[in-house]
Amino acid sequence: MKAAFFDIDGTLTNINDWMIKRAVKYAENSNIKLNVYDEFYTYDKMFDWSEDDLQSFLFENFKDYLTEEMPDDNSAEILDKLKEEGHEIIFVTARGTYEPELKVVDADLTDNLTMKWLDKNNYHYDKVVIRARNKIKALEEEKLDMFIDDVDTNVYALSKYIPVIVLSRKYNTSVQGENITRANSWDEIYKIIKSM
Repeated sequence: MKAAFFDIDGTLTNINDWMIKRAVKYAENSNIKLNVYDEFYTYDKMFDWSEDDLQSFLFENFKDYLTEEMPDDNSAEILDKLKEEGHEIIFVTARGTYEPELKVVDADLTDNLTMKWLDKNNYHYDKVVIRARNKIKALEEEKLDMFIDDVDTNVYALSKYIPVIVLSRKYNTSVQGENITRANSWDEIYKIIKSM
């Protein structure tokens, strides 16, 4: 049995595509200009808005993201398959650490909505670690065998310790290196894990 460590935003979901769709609507309704730079992961770089417009957009939309975003592809089915085959499934997310700073949702509500979203979308897991801004610390505490994420900084940092699968997104196309394997879909993630 291997303990597999899965990120949520950008891995179980496609947060950037969802936020871009919402940003288009928000810009139209607010009558503000929108340029999208989808090669970036963070909103301050993705949208060329003022800090006030960005804050207002996130305040208006982030709670909806936490409750309404659809799972990516067949992620729940693949995770069920891995769990049935004896893998330990652990979700590790930084949710609850950024939202209060952005003043969009408080940490306790973020925790609660995350758990409800996982259950609503039929994710079966052994453990959920929320507010894990430092994923290296979570890795050490959980004794994990592999990590699946989309964010370059996480992938590079964790690949120094364990194998990492990077799920392809527009903002991570240049991520590569030792101990890093790229997957373009959840089916590919499954095949890579099976070969480890």
